[in-house]
Amino acid sequence: MAKVNIRYLRDLDGDRYFPMTHVDALVGLEQFDDSEDIESLSGLVNKLNIRVSAQESEITTLKNENRLIKEEIKEIKTLLDELKEPPKEEGDK
Repeated sequence: MAKVNIRYLRDLDGDRYFPMTHVDALVGLEQFDDSEDIESLSGLVNKLNIRVSAQESEITTLKNENRLIKEEIKEIKTLLDELKEPPKEEGDK
């Protein structure tokens, strides 16, 4: 296979640049323009967005449940600490 020497275009200052063209000037572009691919990608993106939204909702629900459980544990610990204290006698303050 022949070795291809790649040379980048450079302006007068020696900086690399890439030439521009219009999409209508590209011969053979129509073979790559498949609107079905774009539509299927769009559908896939929509499905993924729905899944992400569902996951975010579930995460929020789990965070709330976790917060409530932590509060309940804190209340139970307080009750247990109260039960561990020796009973006060009538003369004690």
